[in-house]
Amino acid sequence: MTFKLSTKFLYADVFEPVFTSLAKLSQFYCDYEYSKFSMQRIDESWMTFAESMQRKFPGYKLGADQLISNVSDITINLDELLSLLRSKDIARYN
Repeated sequence: MTFKLSTKFLYADVFEPVFTSLAKLSQFYCDYEYSKFSMQRIDESWMTFAESMQRKFPGYKLGADQLISNVSDITINLDELLSLLRSKDIARYN
């Protein structure tokens, strides 16, 4: 009995996760559409994932946990926000 691994299986289960992880870790350069990649920068249009994210989405950053977040986000206390929204005191809105 012989087994044949289909190309779809290899791509979806083996190559895609490895390619995605290496791209997010900026281990190689890709063209604008991520259809071609290289270990060396070909020209200025070839960028790493982090460079591409900065160019396409200014104001966002790629964190150490590989999550994309907004740089200018502020943390708020939900209880304070709800009390502000429920309040009828106009002076609190300033």
